Amino acid sequence: MEIAKQALEVPINDFELIKALIYFIRTSFAKSEAINTLQQCIDKEFIIKLLELLAIDNEDIKLNIIWSLANIALSDYIVKEIFIPLKVHVKLIELLQSESNRIKEQSLWALANIVGDNVEVRDQIIQIGIIEQLSKILSKRVINANVLENATWLISNLSKNISPLFFPKVSFIIKCIDKRTG
Repeated sequence: MEIAKQALEVPINDFELIKALIYFIRTSFAKSEAINTLQQCIDKEFIIKLLELLAIDNEDIKLNIIWSLANIALSDYIVKEIFIPLKVHVKLIELLQSESNRIKEQSLWALANIVGDNVEVRDQIIQIGIIEQLSKILSKRVINANVLENATWLISNLSKNISPLFFPKVSFIIKCIDKRTG
């Protein structure tokens, strides 16, 4: 993974090299055996660099960065120790406003992985407005099937062991899904 970190020093305007690098990172973290070594090769600077690269106005680059973040989010340690302090979840919630269904779909998937089974993380994400963003997505007349599927998965993770404090919000969004799919 040191090679990937060093490669992140590439010039920001070299889109082809950045695309190749991000694809390499995404596919490296997609392998199940990589999950066990994530804690050893991911640090805050690496995630900060990925977040900076999200500013590039290129859908393929953004998509692969978000996909990488979704794969990296399978590590509870990285979510708690790096993602939450760096507010990765906030950036992903912002990306839900994208016009691109692919970006929305990947962002929802990454958020579902970040929430996972972690009650503390789930509560933080609810507090900063994920329900409102999901409501905006679900209120559209036409919704991409993959976006709807990943929104449903995220809502499922948000619903696990729900605190009475957040039950009304999550209950509302479950009803929105029910209307869409029922």
